[in-house]
Amino acid sequence: MTTPHPAIVEVLNRLKNLSSIPIIQNGDTISIEPINSNGFKCELVDSGLNYMVFFDGWHTDQFNSFEDAAKCFLFGLTTAARLCVKERGNWRYWWNLETYADGEWGGIEITGIPFWPFWRRKKTFYLQNDWIQVEKLKPWIGEQFSGCKIVQ
Repeated sequence: MTTPHPAIVEVLNRLKNLSSIPIIQNGDTISIEPINSNGFKCELVDSGLNYMVFFDGWHTDQFNSFEDAAKCFLFGLTTAARLCVKERGNWRYWWNLETYADGEWGGIEITGIPFWPFWRRKKTFYLQNDWIQVEKLKPWIGEQFSGCKIVQ
């Protein structure tokens, strides 16, 4: 087994100090399964050159900064983040990462796939995790995330 990148080790250590989250670490990838059926899987991947964050089908462009990728990853574990998901039939095809600011939910970034079964019934629903209290993360992620104020 190879030794994970120091960035992955740092996130693992911070998670251990914040909560008793069941963490799956496989090489340079950290995965956390949803706390219940209303949550979403979170993954942080270190490719050696850059970092990617995945929430269910939503994903970021590649981060050059470990700090930014880690903040995004941890943000997805809180109730301050949620995914608005669209599906047709049982085919998920659209994800909007949202944050709560100034008393309302607002979108941060959308991920979608170009082809889906458009003839099937459309369903929109929300997924949200509750692994970590936002207040515990503020010393590390600060008050702002991707231009959206974190309010709890």
